[in-house]
Amino acid sequence: MTFRPAPLALILSLFCATEFAAEDPEAQGPPATILRAVANGDARLIAPSRVDPYRFVRARVEGSPAGAALSWRVYPRAKVDRKTDGTELIFVAPPGEYEIECDVIDFEARTLQQLDPVTVTISAAGDNPLPPPGKGTAAHFTFVVTGDSGEAELVNSNEFRNYLWDNKIKPHVVRATDPYIKQSGLTTAVEQAGGAPCIIVQDDSGKVLSQATMGTFDQAKALLKPYLENPK
Repeated sequence: MTFRPAPLALILSLFCATEFAAEDPEAQGPPATILRAVANGDARLIAPSRVDPYRFVRARVEGSPAGAALSWRVYPRAKVDRKTDGTELIFVAPPGEYEIECDVIDFEARTLQQLDPVTVTISAAGDNPLPPPGKGTAAHFTFVVTGDSGEAELVNSNEFRNYLWDNKIKPHVVRATDPYIKQSGLTTAVEQAGGAPCIIVQDDSGKVLSQATMGTFDQAKALLKPYLENPK
């Protein structure tokens, strides 16, 4: 693995944390080691390899020591709008290839592990046509609801619940006013479905495969059926 020079901010932080030797020359030993490079630690960087345009790229670290600090970098830096809460990196950027790097700093063990970088490709619009619905298509279902009584009668009916249970469907139920709709890029899908209540079908990458009004039980089944391996 090739080590990239540490960023200036990290170098300055380590310099400020340097342990200076005692003033007594006889008490001085060898210079204290602040951080020891670890080449084969347990931590690893997790990020998607491909993301649709204008969607969030999320990267995280698994297996890092408790309390460890994470230092994130994304290349190229230009036009990358990023934020991090320390445990996760989130960014958006124009189509292209981006390399994510992360250093895991364990101050208690005094170690620094430079994780293997991950390359993420943000595709241009139209690069990934939607797969057609078909038997066994991996799909996730979001029910966008308003809380109206008529809608609740369908969602809470034993018939509908039994149908979901029999087909192993575990939908994500969210209100139309929830910020999640906008944050997840589902606003257009809700509009194309005619507004809430509606059902949105997505693949494993979050790409919208289909959307339609929730309507009646038969309408809901008609939308869900093509994405079920063995519909019942």
